[in-house]
Amino acid sequence: RDSGTVFFVPGEVSIDIKKAGKYTLWHEAKTMINGQILSFADDLPSGTTIKVVKQPEGTPVPLRSGGSGHMEKTGIRRVTVGSLKFTSPGHYRFVVDGLPEKRAFYLEQSKFAKVSLTIMLGFLGMLVFFAAVGFGIYVLGQINAHRNPTPLQPARHM
Repeated sequence: RDSGTVFFVPGEVSIDIKKAGKYTLWHEAKTMINGQILSFADDLPSGTTIKVVKQPEGTPVPLRSGGSGHMEKTGIRRVTVGSLKFTSPGHYRFVVDGLPEKRAFYLEQSKFAKVSLTIMLGFLGMLVFFAAVGFGIYVLGQINAHRNPTPLQPARHM
């Protein structure tokens, strides 16, 4: 299930951000609007402007370019527009201009940090496990060597 917010542009929309953090803004290059399947280029048209402002303070939230990420799910293709860092929960106004037609945008809290942390913790767990197994084998080898010392054999001369 999608955990983000879909909104339609061009125009202005207010979105409630419930948790501070890093978010990814996507545009839907293949989507369904009003029962019609629509496809657009992965890149937004030149001249498209996106402004995000915290309400009521009017504090701008910078949109950082987002590389070339994309995802496809149930016939919808989303392409990264950029990332936003919301320092506090609250009301935010999104203003998107310069699009010649109606499009769907999608905003979701970034998953990269959560996935990266999970992978790193998994790797660290495996590392600790293998270190413990290696240490256990070493200790057992030392115990076995002390219980059954092998006598030195005199060298044979020919």
